[in-house]
Formats: sequence, structure tokens, C-alpha cells
Amino acid sequence: MKFVQLSISAIIVSTLMLSCGGDTKTTETTKKNEKTEPEVVEEAVFVATTFGELLVELESNMGWESVTEDWKTRRESWVIDCDAAADVTANADLLLEFEANVQWSAVQTSWANVREAWGVDCIAASTEGELADLLVIFESYVLWDVVSPNWVDLREDWITRCEAVE
Repeated sequence: MKFVQLSISAIIVSTLMLSCGGDTKTTETTKKNEKTEPEVVEEAVFVATTFGELLVELESNMGWESVTEDWKTRRESWVIDCDAAADVTANADLLLEFEANVQWSAVQTSWANVREAWGVDCIAASTEGELADLLVIFESYVLWDVVSPNWVDLREDWITRCEAVE
């Protein structure tokens, strides 16, 4: 099977299709009435590997009820900014912006106790790997009832990919 990396926009489309019950996978097809081997259609698989992609993946799995009204108008350009971010400082700013737009009702109350120090750590981060670790910490405070039902199956692999960011 050949793997094809898609853009962040493809993540959004795939996530939306899955959350609406659509199927984003393509399987083997055969030509009608021909006695030939089935044609294998390559499956497009996206695996987020950069910090920006992992950040968008988490955000894409959180519902609209978990974010501010302002986020609903900022989100589209924020996703583009995540795709274009060229350095740790830009990525830290995008992470902090996202967190600032997550409703308090979407996180554990104990987040208030660690949020300030976490933000300082984001600003001080010198690698995307450090930011990915901070992203995992933030995610650990997000309530399960505001994430996609699929997140329970995606989370472990997402954390592993976060840990692999350098």
C-alpha cells in the first residue's frame, strides 16, 4: 500500500466526513463485467508528523462547543498559519492562541492551576519537540465530552507521534 501525505486541509475534510458518518477510505475496485484482477486503488492516508499538523489534529477533534465564538471566524486562517509556521516561536504563538480560545468548560478545573506555568513553558520552548510535549499536557486536561468519539481510538497514536517530534 502506498502512503500519500495530504495537506492540513485534507485532515479537516476527513475529520468532518468521519464525524458526519462518511467514509474517507477507498478500497479495491473491479471493472464491471471484466474477468481481470481487481484494480487496487491507492489509499490516501494522512499521518500528522509536524507540530502544526498535530496541533490541528487535536483542534479538529474538538467540538464547536469547546471553543469561543471568535475562534469560529479565526479557525480557517489559523489552520493556514499552522501549515505555514516556520519556527518554534510561531508554533508556540499558535498553540497559545488555540488554548486561549478553548472554553473553560472544555477543560478540567485543575487546568487553572497549571495554565500560567504551562504558558511560560510554551514561550520558553526552544524546539518543536518541547512544544509537542506541552501540547500533550494541554490535551490531557481536555474533557472527553468535548472531543470526537473517534478521539479515544486516535489518541494513543497521536501521543506517540507527538513524542516523536524533535
